[in-house]
Amino acid sequence: MAGKGDTNGQGKKKQEEYLQSTWKGDYSHFEKLNPEKREELAKRYMEAMSRRQPLLGKVPAATHDLDNLLKDQAMNPLFRLGCSLRSKSGDPIGDNYKGYDDYMNTHLMEQSLKPLDSSRLQNLQNEGLTSEKLNHEVEQNIEKQVMLAKTLFLTHLGKAQLVKAGTADSTPQKEELDRPVASMMAHCSRTAYVFPPGNSTQQDKLFHSILGSDMGKGAGVNPRLAATHSVSSGPSIDDFKELKKFSMANQYGMNIAIGGAGNPGINGPNGPQTLKNDGSCGHMYMHIDKGGTNKCSSLLIGFESDSPGVTNQQGHTHNAKATPEFMSSFLGQRTDEMGDKYGGRIVDCTHIPHDKLASAVNEFTDHYRTILKEGMVNPEAGKELENINSALCGLPMSNYQLSSMMGRMGIDHEKLKESLVMPEYAIADTVPEKCIRDLSAAAPPKKPGFFTRFKASLGSADAKKMCQDHKDYQSDLAKRAEKNMVPSDNRRDNREGSLQQLVGDITNAPWRDAVPDDFKRPIGLRDLQQKADAPRIGANRTKEAAKDRTALSSPRQETKTPTPSGEKEKAAPSSAHSDQKKPMPQPQKGGMKR
Repeated sequence: MAGKGDTNGQGKKKQEEYLQSTWKGDYSHFEKLNPEKREELAKRYMEAMSRRQPLLGKVPAATHDLDNLLKDQAMNPLFRLGCSLRSKSGDPIGDNYKGYDDYMNTHLMEQSLKPLDSSRLQNLQNEGLTSEKLNHEVEQNIEKQVMLAKTLFLTHLGKAQLVKAGTADSTPQKEELDRPVASMMAHCSRTAYVFPPGNSTQQDKLFHSILGSDMGKGAGVNPRLAATHSVSSGPSIDDFKELKKFSMANQYGMNIAIGGAGNPGINGPNGPQTLKNDGSCGHMYMHIDKGGTNKCSSLLIGFESDSPGVTNQQGHTHNAKATPEFMSSFLGQRTDEMGDKYGGRIVDCTHIPHDKLASAVNEFTDHYRTILKEGMVNPEAGKELENINSALCGLPMSNYQLSSMMGRMGIDHEKLKESLVMPEYAIADTVPEKCIRDLSAAAPPKKPGFFTRFKASLGSADAKKMCQDHKDYQSDLAKRAEKNMVPSDNRRDNREGSLQQLVGDITNAPWRDAVPDDFKRPIGLRDLQQKADAPRIGANRTKEAAKDRTALSSPRQETKTPTPSGEKEKAAPSSAHSDQKKPMPQPQKGGMKR
């Protein structure tokens, strides 16, 4: 079932406002726009983009000819929807657009795992975070990234499968995942991780390795009151089923900014909105079922675009009605779900004993957390971290590739054997002599609770030391993020990649005469008419562009458009003459310049 968004009950006037803002590159109400208009705008956007980028659709993502374009457009809702529509067009090039979707999903997942730097910290500080909150953000963001990386690691450790339900008298069809792991999680629905049956001690040990002994509190994992997701299971993987069922038990969630906290996100009225871990830029849903001695345990994980009670950067609100969004936090379309909506994505870990699962996850967790911190200040470690993240987000790894990656992380070869050696596992025989690190760093100090802080206020030396250790730890993490990093303004002009920039003003679009009146621009808004100054896609926002944007937002009887040096400036037509048709701006020759 396709997402409904928040379009119910919206009048023509509101829809026209959403249309106008989307045309100008403001996508803060895109989820509220009617599906027909969303698709029409996406089609026109892709037509204009294809004129600028002749290779678009003609070459696969694997050629890397379009890397810069795909990275720039990964957070553009019109481009993402346009790629989805073209991938289902039936044309031979449809697979190329599916590949673009995979590339952009993988890119956003890798950005989510990338260590914070000073530029991103500055963007978060500009959003109102105090120094104390910023220190806490750095510490918690590391734990969020570790939690996300563990999820990806589990996907490679088990057998990732896509499931399509058969007929009433046939078994479901299961296929091995042949696309990036990031894409498996990028289209709204959930992925089920199924573990072998076991007693309570075994199950607790396993889930502590995945979520931590504090059930993920250090990463900001919180219980959810309820959800419409549940599971049923039995002694084998074939008995497992994901259910659409209201449940108030074992529901959890963690806010995480998909695309990387502090990075520019989706365009709003004033340019790119900053990605934050506040539930408006991604929410990792979790449902835990610890099974039993004759019942498989499981972990459901889904990446939602917003957390309960929060509105995301495209205007969708996660309310009590649980109205589904059109696209996920990765901007992957709900209509492009891989496998069935319920139970269509399964990672089978039932063939791995509990102790080996827990051991492998614990080893990965300890080493990944340390290399993540070192990646903030050590360029060599940062480069190796990029390679590890690329492997985690990409195609399912073979057993040899997985053990080789763990070896590169610094995990001892004997511990690799202890964690992974099984008949179906081929352990890499050689481990680099110079690993990123030897695991010698102590575990991070625990955050002091209320009673610890209270005892410290009464003069307890031990309590004071615990509070000071944690404060020093937070301060050290913040310094790591700032060290050797050059601040930069990586925001873009709010019209970059918009239809206004690519095509011109909305009243110049010839297709508007062929659509219903409520889809046309109201006369009352025509005095806002002005040609775009056509900033390059992907260029950094400048003060001049910001001034132009301010001028656009203030209706005037007469405005001036920027002209090349040496030419006379011409006044833009006033509202009195705005009914006259203007010629369509022609696309620049030679494609998009960078």
